[in-house]
Amino acid sequence: MPYQIVLPTVITFLSAFLLFQIELIVAKMLLPNYGGSYLVWGASVVFFQAVLFLGYLFAQYGIDKWGIEKYKKIHVVLVFLPFLFFPGRNLTVSYAHEQVPLVLDVFLQLLSTVGPVFFVLSTISVVWQVWLSRSELPQRKNPYVLYAVSNLGSFAALFTYPFIFELHLDVNQQLLIWRLAYLVFALLNALGFVWIKARDEVRSTNEESLTVTRLDVIKWLLLSSGGVVMFLSVTNIMTYEVTPVPLVWIIPLGIYLMAFVLNFKARPWCPRWIVKGIPIILALSAMLFFMVQQIMFPAVISLVLLCGSLFLLCMYCQHELMANKPKSHRSLALFYVVISLGSFLGGVITSWIVPLISINTFEYLIGLFLIAAVRVCDKRGSKQGVVTLLAAGAWTILLFVWPKIFSHFSLIGIAILVAVISWVALELNRSRWALTLALLVVACVSSYLEPLYKRHDFIYKMRNYYGIYEVYNGVQMRTFLHGTTLHGVQLLEGEYRNIPLGYYSPTSAVGQVMIENQSLFRRVALIGLGAGTLTAYGNSQQSFDIYELDPDVFKIAKKYFSYMDVSGSRNKYIFGDARMSLEKNTGAVYDAIVVDAFGGDSIPGHLVNLDMIQKYRRHMTESGMILFHATNRYLNLEPVLSGVANKVGAYVASKDVPDGGFNLRSLWVVMTWDKKTYEDLTSKKGWRPVKTDQMDRYPVWSDSYSSILPILKLDMLIGAVRSFKFFSW
Repeated sequence: MPYQIVLPTVITFLSAFLLFQIELIVAKMLLPNYGGSYLVWGASVVFFQAVLFLGYLFAQYGIDKWGIEKYKKIHVVLVFLPFLFFPGRNLTVSYAHEQVPLVLDVFLQLLSTVGPVFFVLSTISVVWQVWLSRSELPQRKNPYVLYAVSNLGSFAALFTYPFIFELHLDVNQQLLIWRLAYLVFALLNALGFVWIKARDEVRSTNEESLTVTRLDVIKWLLLSSGGVVMFLSVTNIMTYEVTPVPLVWIIPLGIYLMAFVLNFKARPWCPRWIVKGIPIILALSAMLFFMVQQIMFPAVISLVLLCGSLFLLCMYCQHELMANKPKSHRSLALFYVVISLGSFLGGVITSWIVPLISINTFEYLIGLFLIAAVRVCDKRGSKQGVVTLLAAGAWTILLFVWPKIFSHFSLIGIAILVAVISWVALELNRSRWALTLALLVVACVSSYLEPLYKRHDFIYKMRNYYGIYEVYNGVQMRTFLHGTTLHGVQLLEGEYRNIPLGYYSPTSAVGQVMIENQSLFRRVALIGLGAGTLTAYGNSQQSFDIYELDPDVFKIAKKYFSYMDVSGSRNKYIFGDARMSLEKNTGAVYDAIVVDAFGGDSIPGHLVNLDMIQKYRRHMTESGMILFHATNRYLNLEPVLSGVANKVGAYVASKDVPDGGFNLRSLWVVMTWDKKTYEDLTSKKGWRPVKTDQMDRYPVWSDSYSSILPILKLDMLIGAVRSFKFFSW
């Protein structure tokens, strides 16, 4: 009876919804324990892909070994087994283990917390597709529609999380709802296997011609790994630019999942021009990678272009997977096992390997190479000759010449780029190997090409699990960047060389406070080292404790900047997350705490929430103050800090100093419990009182609640797009 398809549809949708919801919830819970590193999400995705692979593998093995009728009994027991762990027990996460690499530590934490339930949920889609294919329902002829339903459930989980669950509920409330929903899911599974009948298939004599070939498996691996590498690499670029939070994570992943939904539904949809034009899309996407480095477009437009390219590439990958699916439903489980293996390998490449072997985000180009490599599996003849070599040469010339001729956006330049790259891509695609090899070469030499597009030659560049660091010399000064975030500047020579500059100059809000209170601030905590600029304000009567997450930042600041060398204070450098380090440093009491740690373009949320500020309070003198560096292109942190101040009974004020000379525009927020200190700042020093009721509609930020939606600077985002001259010639 057709109406019976409703139950497996609901079960498949709910399993995927729960799977991706818990993925976001637990990743967010882990984020504060790893210093807000963007790689927490990447490492989490790799874990979930690994467990997904194991779940698919187990489902295939169990169904092949015991048959679907016997397996269903095992499956029902399996569904209820997680009640012995989570969701039967509370979900708790612990601090990072400093002696274990970040990605491995995240992996182990997830394994011990949500591993069992995630494993169970990962088997559902495959099991129900096999069950449907062997049932008597009319839909058995196309069980792949349940995979589209599964991805639709994942998509729904992603986009309801930041806009509904994260915005209105804290983590404890989210987990309660999730646990109740899992109970409903488990009961529906038991009901489904009783209600819908299925039988084990007997292999027919003509099925030998439907056997999966080695070439099929290679295609599945390339397409699945390429899609994952692309969405994770775009995620990395976006989190460098903004901040590592679920709202940013879900956009590339949502695009990836929606491509599955559109291609695996009952009536697949993928415009033919995407498939035919994939060589051009791949080549233009490679050029887009360098143009983003060139900062040719405002950040918002760059992210839109990256996401648009990602959508086209994912549509191609999922279309080709559907077009090359097994001819026999007996190989359905194997199909998903290989896809999940490819996804896992793509995640390992992006999150585990590339950050250790590269100095840029060239995983994006590796993803393009993997997708192009599908063409190598094509059995058609390879056509190549002089024109192919000319096309490769033209692309090489364009890569080197483009940044010199078109250093800024130009419609003529873009038209030339599209025309040349389209011709190059089509010519290279005449050969099975040419376009693939060209993309591989571009990926390998990307670190040498990148300085041409950056408009500066870096004197030092490195990448680790916390991001990409660059040091370069410009006109008169040296600059330290973390991703796109400025960490510090210093004059290269002259008598003012050691004067703090940028956000920390003597005319900035923090500079004025540090100068005016040198005799009062006997002990100071700096959270975030950067180029070590603020240490230059220290004198012999002061001691500074500098809390820095990444030891590599200290090495860079020490080698390439002299601020720490000229500091007159007694400085102690403490490595690791500031929260953990403060808890260990129990006897430390400070006259001032300066919070200047950045993840992406913003202070990590766990360093400005209620729980953390209560910790700061325990380490402060009665008349002490906390200074927060709130400069941000996309987020307004004032309402967050004012809401927390209202909760803890503190006074809060802000000071915004514009650009001028060697001073960069900076916004600083001060929080103090001393009324005299507050009145002195607001009445004499130019600080502006901040209203403490700006976030009344939402809970105060804490370890269990945070949402960036209410503090997004939409006017800034829209203004950047409006001010861009699209018709520049």
